[in-house]
Amino acid sequence: MLAGDAPLLLERLNEQRSGDLVTLAMAFMGLDGHDIKAATITSLDRLGLDLRVTHVPPGEADADVRTDEFRVGFRTTIISLEDAKSEVVKILQEAWEQQEGFTWDDQGPIVLKYASDNLR
Repeated sequence: MLAGDAPLLLERLNEQRSGDLVTLAMAFMGLDGHDIKAATITSLDRLGLDLRVTHVPPGEADADVRTDEFRVGFRTTIISLEDAKSEVVKILQEAWEQQEGFTWDDQGPIVLKYASDNLR
């Protein structure tokens, strides 16, 4: 359903929302914002998005950059481009709220770390 529109949406999100993607990584992946070098959405489908985060792990030198991949699930299954935009904005809003100290019962989306760059 999103195959034709997803590449343009990803490009726009990565260009226009780069700061929000860092906030997402800080809020739900537990990463320190000062150590994050880049956060980009690599793919998006009807169930969620994949976020690639390049960062320096705590206690390591700046030369020890690591890249981790996370899957961020949507709360609902999307069926259109507008649904996808809406779900991404909701996730980014939740991340901002958490960083600002707001809390709620259902704290954030489901996040799964599925890949890590361990080659050094």
